[in-house]
Amino acid sequence: MSGGAGSYGAAARRLLRAGSVGLLSTHSKELPGYPFGSLVPYALDDGMMPLVLLSDLAQHAANLAADPRASLLVVDPRALQGDPQAAARLVWVCDVERVDGEGEDAARAQQRHASYFPRALRTRDFHLHRLRLKRAQWIGGFGEIGWLEPSQLVLENALRTVGRSIVAHMNDDHAGALALLCEQASGARPVEAAMVGIDPEGFDVLADGRRARFAFDALVFTPTDARAAIVAMVQRARESLATGH
Repeated sequence: MSGGAGSYGAAARRLLRAGSVGLLSTHSKELPGYPFGSLVPYALDDGMMPLVLLSDLAQHAANLAADPRASLLVVDPRALQGDPQAAARLVWVCDVERVDGEGEDAARAQQRHASYFPRALRTRDFHLHRLRLKRAQWIGGFGEIGWLEPSQLVLENALRTVGRSIVAHMNDDHAGALALLCEQASGARPVEAAMVGIDPEGFDVLADGRRARFAFDALVFTPTDARAAIVAMVQRARESLATGH
């Protein structure tokens, strides 16, 4: 690994959390020995593992049933606007497991994914899968590359037990503040804005069906700190809109 692994982990988390779609590559069952890749939407569970919903009829499902080893490529979308070789990207090398059963873990994962993708088709032919990290490669641009172990990258969600109440409170009592944040970030005020998840590094909002990520200035680990961070962000957004900056 090249130098800077500590900062690489934080940068890789920012990219992964800000993203919503990646290139999932599995081992082809149809053409043994060849990789098979296609785009998949993902959400992160409370352990920061990507969750993807796959149909039993999908090629990926057949491939994973034969070999659960896979990788997910996440690329900074700004790569399409400039030099793609200079764009940040993360290769998430993983073992893929189906999230089944009636236990608490499965229920939380299903709820988490449904919050991020409320319109996703959910029938008995679709199953949630968790991409459990084996190792990751981070490329931040020219000369910034390194392998990351799970311990260097994964940050468990310390707000998992209180996250749902924070989300519910923001959506019930402060939907206008969420819309204001989205307006300041994108330049357009959404008709609907709802928080869908929160973690120590920030929170996610669905604004007219599109996901927006809002990062905290510093890690937060308690509801009190989360509230203070959100209030400060809303105040800055309000001042920015008022002054046109």
